[in-house]
Amino acid sequence: MTDTPTAYHRSVRLRLILPLLALALLVAACGTLTAPAATDDGTDISEDDLRDELEAAAEFSTLNPGVVQGLDLQGVNYSRQAASGLLGERIASQVFSDALDDLGGAVSDAERDQLGEAFGQLVSNEWLELQFERQGTQLALIRVLAEEAGVPADVESWYADNAAELGLVCSSHVLLLTEDDAVAARARIVDDGEDFAAVAMDVSTGPTGPNGGDLGCGDPAQFVPEFADAVRAAELGEVTEPVETQFGWHVIVVRSRGADVPFVEAAEVAQQGYDAERNAVVGPALTDLLLDADVSVASRYGEWDGTQIVPAR
Repeated sequence: MTDTPTAYHRSVRLRLILPLLALALLVAACGTLTAPAATDDGTDISEDDLRDELEAAAEFSTLNPGVVQGLDLQGVNYSRQAASGLLGERIASQVFSDALDDLGGAVSDAERDQLGEAFGQLVSNEWLELQFERQGTQLALIRVLAEEAGVPADVESWYADNAAELGLVCSSHVLLLTEDDAVAARARIVDDGEDFAAVAMDVSTGPTGPNGGDLGCGDPAQFVPEFADAVRAAELGEVTEPVETQFGWHVIVVRSRGADVPFVEAAEVAQQGYDAERNAVVGPALTDLLLDADVSVASRYGEWDGTQIVPAR
C-alpha cells in the first residue's frame, strides 16, 4: 500500500519553515540581543548554542535568497519576540525527541524521504540539517502516538476500515438544456448501447462533459437536493430517468458507492477523515508532553505557559 502524505506531512513543507526562518533572521539582524537560555527537564539550552543556531539560520538565508520576504527588522521588541519564538521551538523539539526515545521509536526511511522531498529544493547547511532532524522526530513521534492509540498506520488502511461509513458515491452525468434532449441522450445509452462517457463528451452542456461527465466521488449532500435525491435512489450502474435541477436536465449513473468505492477515487476524502481521527488523538498527546515537561526560561525572554513561550513585553 502507498502512504499518502498526511496533513501533518504536508505541513512540514516550506511554508512552515518560513516562521522559523523569520525568527532567526530577526535575531541575527538586530545586534542588541543577547541569545536566550532555558532548561528543559534538567538539560540546559545554552546561549552559545542558540547563538550558533541563529548564525546558521542567517547563513541559510544567504544561501537561499528570497525564501523569506517582507520582514520588519526594526526595533528590539521584534528581536526579543523572535528569540523567544525560536527558543520555544527548540524546547518543544527537545521534549518531542525525549518522548520518542522513551517510546522506543525512530524516524523511518519513508519519513526521511518525505522530508527530503519537502526540503530538496533548498541549499543545505547546518541549520537546515537541524530542521530536517527535528521535523523527522516530530513525524516519527506522531506516527508512534497514533499507532499506540489504534489509528491505522496509513490512510489506505484507515479507508479500508471506514469506507462503508463514509457514504461516498461516485457518479457521472449528462447535462442537457431540455427534457427532450435528456430523453434522447438516455436512449442512446440504454437502448442503443452507447458508452455513457462518450455520450457525455458528445452532448453534455456541463463543464464535466469533456471528462465524460465524471463528477468524482463524495457525499451526495454536496449536490443540489434534486440531484442528491436521485443519486441516493439510483441502483448501482443504473442510468436514471431525466432529473431536473436549476442547471437543466440530468441523466445520471452511479458507478460505485460505500465500501465499493476504490481508494484511488476516494483518496482526498479519506485523507481528510484520516487526518481528523489522527489529529484528535495526537494533538492532545503532544500538548500533554509539553505540559508535563519541566521547563524554565530566562525571564527577559518571557514565560513558559506550558506549551510555548509568552514573550516578555
